[in-house]
Amino acid sequence: MPTTHAVEQDVFSIFDDLKQRVLGISDVTKPPEGFSFSFLPAGRPVNADDYAKPWTPDLTLDTGAGASTADPAVLNAIARRQRNLMNLSLMVDHKLQMNGSGLVEPGASKISETWKVLLTGANAVPLPPINDPNLKAALDRATKLLVKPDPEDPESVVLTDSYLKYKDYMKKYFRAIQAYTAQYVAAMSNPITAQTWPVLGPTYKADVDGAMDDWVSFGKKDKIEEALNLLDAQGSDAATAMIASSKKIFDRYQVAAGMIAATIPYVQLFPTNWCDPAAGDDGWTTYTYDMAKARTETSAASKSWGGGGVKLGFWSFGARAKHSDSQVHEDFSSEGLSISFKYAVVDIERPWLNTILLNLSNWFVVGCKKNCISNGDANQQKPSDNEAFWLPAIPTQVIVVKDLVIKTQDAQRFAGSVKAGTSGGGSFGWGPFTIGGHYEHDSSKGTNSIEQVDGGLKIDGVQIIGWISQILPASPKVDSPNVP
Repeated sequence: MPTTHAVEQDVFSIFDDLKQRVLGISDVTKPPEGFSFSFLPAGRPVNADDYAKPWTPDLTLDTGAGASTADPAVLNAIARRQRNLMNLSLMVDHKLQMNGSGLVEPGASKISETWKVLLTGANAVPLPPINDPNLKAALDRATKLLVKPDPEDPESVVLTDSYLKYKDYMKKYFRAIQAYTAQYVAAMSNPITAQTWPVLGPTYKADVDGAMDDWVSFGKKDKIEEALNLLDAQGSDAATAMIASSKKIFDRYQVAAGMIAATIPYVQLFPTNWCDPAAGDDGWTTYTYDMAKARTETSAASKSWGGGGVKLGFWSFGARAKHSDSQVHEDFSSEGLSISFKYAVVDIERPWLNTILLNLSNWFVVGCKKNCISNGDANQQKPSDNEAFWLPAIPTQVIVVKDLVIKTQDAQRFAGSVKAGTSGGGSFGWGPFTIGGHYEHDSSKGTNSIEQVDGGLKIDGVQIIGWISQILPASPKVDSPNVP
């Protein structure tokens, strides 16, 4: 039977492999600056009925307008889409609580509530008039490159097409890096392909270079970043306009939450079929891990993940227990372990959240010192006061897996325990993956189905295993007046 250390290496190897793949870390690329990758202590099963086809403002659903009587099926579909938007909005609105070892848990505080409080307390610091005509002209050009008057509200501004293209080509570049890394990690898992990588690698590297060329040429990378840097160094007028604009945009993207006299922030996830396990494999990448073929350089990975809260081997907890109360089953061996699954990186779009404000100087939050929102570091500790303004990072992507297959010598025996335990409301898993367990929502109850396959278990359904978050820059850069 493998030792605890061996099982630990299995878990941390998978952690590290996935981190490299989704962040695009390889032999020629470093981790992207300003982003962090984190796992949930245990996979969160997703019920597609709770999130599929959420409401959108484009009225794509055929409502049967003109009919003499309302079709109950159409009314139910509309209500379900509105409910699913609320579920989706709540799912991605939690601040993630770090535990210092690369693991996160959704906290009680909400991103949208913090952003609203932040905008309420934001004030610009007036600067003396700019006397240098060249500097004034440069600031005007930078502002016009990034924002333009909102056609629906002349007193507000929205991002320009150029800035939106910049963001789009930036995403395409990081996607190319992820694709390159997936090829690199796959090649390194086989001695033959590893030997030929120096020859084959440049072919895939060309896609990364092409994506960067497109970003520079069509996304105006240099001009946009020059404009951002210029406004970051100056920009009091831009801060005044951006605070006002951000407040209006935030209010505009609030939608009613059913019969409750409350609103929720509008969000979208792409691809939109992310929660449907039967939607096809476009956008999904296959990952396999074989203990017998695993590389031995896992001690560094083990140290990098720390270990606090990480589940090792097979685990379970009862219907009324918390994840932290899980019990590891050492009697179920991980001998002969192999794991395969498909994973996808899902983009989170929050049109009400315009973080360009955080890059501007000469504004403050009333009653707070500078950097009360973020100090720009990856590992920030929750402050003892003014936590309402604290927003060190924002989840921008969610990592999901499906078609999970776990094979070990004891998998068949463990399957019986899983089926017996889940019938009573408990949950089971291996490492970061939930094998069997209940998901429960106001709209539905159920369990991820488990199928016995040759030498192991196949777990149907989609589950969330981690997040990619953007580390917010140090902001605001000015103390509030009269704050000691």
